[in-house]
Amino acid sequence: MPAELRIENLCKTFTKGREVVNAVRDVNLTVAEGELVTFLGPSGCGKTTILRMVAGFETPSGGTIHVGDEDITTLPVHSRGIGFVFQNYALFPHMSIFENVAYGLKARGEAEDAIGRGVAEALELVGLAGVERRFPNQLSGGEQQRVALARVLVLRPKLLLMDEPLSNLDAKLRLHMRTEIRRIQQHLGITCLYVTHDQKEALTMSDRIMVLSKGHVEQIGTPFELYAEPQTLFVADFIGQANVLPATIGEPAGGMAVTRLGPATLSLRCIAGSGTPAAGPASVVLRPENIRPVAAGEGKLPARVLHRFFVGDHMDYELTIDDMKLPKPLFASVPYEPGLALFEPGNTVGLDFAEKAAIVLFQTPGG
Repeated sequence: MPAELRIENLCKTFTKGREVVNAVRDVNLTVAEGELVTFLGPSGCGKTTILRMVAGFETPSGGTIHVGDEDITTLPVHSRGIGFVFQNYALFPHMSIFENVAYGLKARGEAEDAIGRGVAEALELVGLAGVERRFPNQLSGGEQQRVALARVLVLRPKLLLMDEPLSNLDAKLRLHMRTEIRRIQQHLGITCLYVTHDQKEALTMSDRIMVLSKGHVEQIGTPFELYAEPQTLFVADFIGQANVLPATIGEPAGGMAVTRLGPATLSLRCIAGSGTPAAGPASVVLRPENIRPVAAGEGKLPARVLHRFFVGDHMDYELTIDDMKLPKPLFASVPYEPGLALFEPGNTVGLDFAEKAAIVLFQTPGG
């Protein structure tokens, strides 16, 4: 049966020579029964370390892990009732597919008829009925990943852990497999932790996402919440793509603030939790799809085109604002349509956007 997972004040410290590395710092998370939560962040942010502590492959330096009412923090791996799908499949090459999937059931001492039924059901669930007699090297990468998943699911774990399971697949197969994994997870109602560095994978598969940076939690929320209301500049820039513009705001009131953005004065929405709400320097976040280059002298801000890229269904622009110190060039992504006005590199343009599409974070780049 699926179970709730609770992680409380979880920490992990490594020692490298004389250096102490805080790989995971005070992570708190509750995952409901049947929920899929993705750990998302750059390499070295601590996501796999957390997963390995939940699995029992790493010992926490502090904090506790509960599955249901049971404290599993110090339990050995085999006593946790957890299934782990590895990045490299970890199939036994000398065993048939049947033997690979049946391995855990045999180790558990199940009866032969129960093992046969379990293997058949697990392979049918992952869409591989009839491959029992083949060997791993006779299957494609996607099929091998399905076998690895079946080998875990046949044990009916309380909790399913997946560590970048699609990273070895090509782009087209990744799209198909992430849909299949989500379908199977929802069909079984199994509680799942999923690790990836792929933003689109996280956005399309997850009930919630925990964004990590340098061992600590930046934000936990639904995919929509993280994209529409990032609480830090890191989350804004990591989930999707974000343009960050320096701004000066007046005293916030009612979730809004009068904002000075270059030559423009706007009333913009402030995000709670993004810092100390006070008048002064701040940042405005705009998504590329919310900005449209227009003729010079129009729009809200003057800008200059650096580069233009035609991507088929849309036109991308890289831009700068000469009188504004930007952390990086701005990007605008404009859907292509016949008669679309085009601007050349070097052209002076205006930037137009809806005020409701811009948000204020009480942080400054590097702050």
